Amino acid sequence: MIQSFKDLQIWNRSVDLSIEIYQATATFPKSELFGLTSQIRRAGVSPAANIAEGWSRKLSRSFHHFLDISRGSLAELYTHWKYPDDWISFLISPPTTNGRE
Repeated sequence: MIQSFKDLQIWNRSVDLSIEIYQATATFPKSELFGLTSQIRRAGVSPAANIAEGWSRKLSRSFHHFLDISRGSLAELYTHWKYPDDWISFLISPPTTNGRE
């Protein structure tokens, strides 16, 4: 029987995701620590926090609302995660200036 948000599989998987996000972003450039790295980390932690908050309000309507917010955070995370792929391409072959500066 589910007695706490900690008993929810979705909350546990969200916590696992947030740990993976922190591990993956540890290799990001230090210059992005307060930029994209921070955004990705906040978006990665947000789903578990919103699931816990929604469950704790004890109203089905509130829980569904916070699940929607969690889904939005996952979309934000997906969007931010796209940027590092583009960075790698840029760092490997930066745009040329055709001899102009």
